[in-house]
Amino acid sequence: MQEQWPDWDRIQDLVSKEWYMSANSEFNAFHRKVVKASLEEIDSVSDYAPLMWHFLIGFASCKGLYKSFLAQLFNKLTQVPSWVEAWEAETELHERMKSLHEDLQAVLGAQHESLRRTLSPAAMSLQALGTGGKIQLEETETEQFGDGP
Repeated sequence: MQEQWPDWDRIQDLVSKEWYMSANSEFNAFHRKVVKASLEEIDSVSDYAPLMWHFLIGFASCKGLYKSFLAQLFNKLTQVPSWVEAWEAETELHERMKSLHEDLQAVLGAQHESLRRTLSPAAMSLQALGTGGKIQLEETETEQFGDGP
């Protein structure tokens, strides 16, 4: 069965109401689709990139246990230039990134230079110590993905 993109209207509703604690199924659907999608497929939905960056940072702010899954998403999404451009344009998210736990910031920042530039000084220190690492998407990891931790 081919994975589907999440319901964008539902994502918009969750973001506008900041209901990230109840967004596990939407996060999981997005994760499953992204890890199996080609870069071209991801680029084809780049109109939703600003919305999804807001969703992902909001979700990360209250779902730290999803760190490795978030890193996988950030790694793959930042391979698509249109998604990087959308991240760079959403400057308010750069400040919200700094509010995430330093360990999570370090891991997410390791995925791309555009993300790294938004880290807090404490998270940068963790990266310098080698605590945050780049996540590689491998077929075995994506096949094992279930409904999160």
